[in-house]
Amino acid sequence: ALDVDGETLTFEELAAWSGRVAHMLHHAEGVGEGDFVSAVGINSLDYAVLLVALARIGAVGAPLSFRSSVPEISEAVKKFAPALVFHDAERAEAARDGVGDKAQALCRDFSILRDLRHGEPVSHDIVVARDAPVFVINTSGSTAKSKSVIYTNYGLMTYACEFVVMEPRCGKGATVLSLGPFSSASGYLLMMQ
Repeated sequence: ALDVDGETLTFEELAAWSGRVAHMLHHAEGVGEGDFVSAVGINSLDYAVLLVALARIGAVGAPLSFRSSVPEISEAVKKFAPALVFHDAERAEAARDGVGDKAQALCRDFSILRDLRHGEPVSHDIVVARDAPVFVINTSGSTAKSKSVIYTNYGLMTYACEFVVMEPRCGKGATVLSLGPFSSASGYLLMMQ
């Protein structure tokens, strides 16, 4: 299913791990359908599993560029009011400083997801509306002023279907190389299809 820097997951492993993460997010952290969850870090297997887990509980991924400055993180936190902000070790300080007074309550290191990689399978899917948002990407476009683009479940599925129709080599058994960061549409979309 996934290969990030040589670390792999089968579809079965991805389903099991993301199920445990979804269960933890919903029950231990109180993340619910429609809640925003931000992340700032470079692509990793933990990051990918988090994004799948968010979709499974109907939460909305609101990733931030791994290059985000403290003021940019602070602006995103004000804009999205995320239930949680995940970060990698390299961006921990920037994430905490960007979140400010609520850092202890909101900030989580991706490494906590590693503890859930193995264990008993947990089924934790919530049926969400087809037009419900699944993630939102910030983009400056041509104005340099940050705007948000919302991707819905239906839009994501439509994109994946169109991709397969336009590129028949992406059928069963195909491998897709995704070079974009998960904070971009290209990285998030390709990873989720």
